[in-house]
Amino acid sequence: MLAKNFSARLTAQLKSVNAACRPFSVYEKTFMADDLIVKPSANLKQKPGPDHTYLFGGITTDHMLEIDYDRENGGWQRPQIVENKPFQLMPENATLNFSIECFEGAKAYKTVDNRVMMYRVDQNFRRMNSSHTQLGIPNFDIHQMIQSVKKLIEIEKDWIPEKPMHSLYLRPTSISMDNRLGLSKINKSKTFVILSPVGPYYPRGFVPVKLYCDTTTVRAWPTGFGDKKVGG
Repeated sequence: MLAKNFSARLTAQLKSVNAACRPFSVYEKTFMADDLIVKPSANLKQKPGPDHTYLFGGITTDHMLEIDYDRENGGWQRPQIVENKPFQLMPENATLNFSIECFEGAKAYKTVDNRVMMYRVDQNFRRMNSSHTQLGIPNFDIHQMIQSVKKLIEIEKDWIPEKPMHSLYLRPTSISMDNRLGLSKINKSKTFVILSPVGPYYPRGFVPVKLYCDTTTVRAWPTGFGDKKVGG
């Protein structure tokens, strides 16, 4: 009986996950990559030299992809590529108070014939939509997001290190932009993608790491957060 109930709950969870990955037309109108606005930065950074030692996430590139959502102003706004610089949050911002945020991590690489490729980024954005659903942030069309990110990487491709085993790290993030201390649905949010040229994750370099397997603490379970990457 327990096994049967567990199987039924697992089946229901899988249906829920599949529903979260349906096309954007099921939800609100998405943003479109063809509407992308590019605002080149006038404050370009000096790129690292060939002997630079890259710490993971130590530096970021000149530009970022930024897409705002405003429920009262038509939903998703036009995507923009703008200068990577600070933006302002009020002390009562819902992300600061309730951890309403999610993030992903992906990579772009230079091939031996100098092409730039991303690895399974569609799966990262599929999971990001699942996180959006959990948080109450509207979903986006994965293809439109990928096309927008491709344009950002095209602008920043010279930041990709010309070193073996190095890459350009992508950090997509979504946060609530609502300023309130009470709980309510998401009315405003910001989704952005920043880029960072990286080497090995661990400072000691590309060497094996020790892993500890804990069989008593469960990270992912049916109806849990295993298919999401949220704050908190």
